Amino acid sequence: NDFVFPFVGRNAAACEGAYQPPALFLAAAGVKAHRVLDINDATFISSLEHMDAVISLRCYQKFSADYVRAFSRRGKLL
Repeated sequence: NDFVFPFVGRNAAACEGAYQPPALFLAAAGVKAHRVLDINDATFISSLEHMDAVISLRCYQKFSADYVRAFSRRGKLL
C-alpha cells in the first residue's frame, strides 16, 4: 500500500472505479481518511472525541484500554 496508493494517487486521472486510490473515492463520498502510525498515541486518542465513528482497516496493532475507553464513554464503541 505504501507504493501502490501513492502511485495511483499521482495518476488518478487514469484510474476509474475500483482502481481509484482510497483517499479519492472516500473524499468524493465526504469521508475523511487518515493513515495513523500509532493508534495508541495519546494525541490520536484525544482526537477521537471529535469523531462519530472510526473504521480500522489493516491494523495489526492492539487497541489500548485508553483507545477503547475513548468510544465506550460516549456509548459509540463499534
